[in-house]
Amino acid sequence: MKMVSLQYPFLFAFTMLILYACAPVSDSPASNNPFDTNTPLPLAYESPTPIPSSIPKPTSAPNQELECQPDFCIRTSNFSLARPILPPGNNRSEAQYPFGGTQGGARDIHHGIEFNNPIGTPVHAAADGEVIFASSDDSEIFGPYAGYYGNLVIIEHHLPGEVEPLFTHYGHLSEVSVVAGEHVQRGEMIGAVGKTGVAIGSHLHFEVREYHNDYASAVNPELYFAPLPEPSSGTPTGILVGRIESEQGEPLSVALTVQRITSDSSEGGIWYPELYGNGAKGSATFDENFMLAGLPEGHYRLAFIAYNRVFERFVQVLPGRITNLVITAKP
Repeated sequence: MKMVSLQYPFLFAFTMLILYACAPVSDSPASNNPFDTNTPLPLAYESPTPIPSSIPKPTSAPNQELECQPDFCIRTSNFSLARPILPPGNNRSEAQYPFGGTQGGARDIHHGIEFNNPIGTPVHAAADGEVIFASSDDSEIFGPYAGYYGNLVIIEHHLPGEVEPLFTHYGHLSEVSVVAGEHVQRGEMIGAVGKTGVAIGSHLHFEVREYHNDYASAVNPELYFAPLPEPSSGTPTGILVGRIESEQGEPLSVALTVQRITSDSSEGGIWYPELYGNGAKGSATFDENFMLAGLPEGHYRLAFIAYNRVFERFVQVLPGRITNLVITAKP
């Protein structure tokens, strides 16, 4: 990785100095609010890392590192999968039950994502591939138990530049319009949205499985999709993906806050991504345990409390790119 040493624009550096000047570390308990100025900072607190003022143009290579700072890297990706729902259908996944989520412990860990649409909405192949299953799963187990997905299509893909296969699952369908052994093209209609299996309401359950077609190999499909523009403004967006871990490398379960920082110090938006639950798998590329898609371009502060202290990092998000980081929280 090529390391760079560039300075903040003056205004941004001055703003950060005012807002996030280091406070003395105390032994008092941390509050539940990572942005509480009275909360003690981490033992090894570091000043905001310089953010590159310019990023090279992307190349065609998938997941190539472009530029790295000590705390994060910005990558390009070929985003090898198309969304399985096309406009005018709803092609945005359900934010309240993302991959790895449990809705606060109310539901099982989600191994896919959901596209809420009326029954009969066309479902399309995410990439070229071979259909390896196209029927009801009443008598075969592809998830926790038989009958879980209802009418199901599974496609095996061999993507350019990838040695191992990728499998996409399209569950709860009202109808299936392909057969096992058939070769399909990216964007080809393979079925229609339904609510078969264990579905609550009509939607498409979509999964991506890396290397092996088993339930434990499911990874976050959003990492394979190009990020959609903001729905209201049409502004291009980027992706933030990372891992929060202990000193021993084990994933931590924390309440993460992501705040967009504006040049005039006004609030630019706050997100509270749910970290993956125990049993959800990070991708082969990132080994992540959190992910946010659809973030507008800008600088962001990530903060969480662990070991009774606040940990934070500053990163940059660019349109159409993936910002990747690992935060190791030490007591």
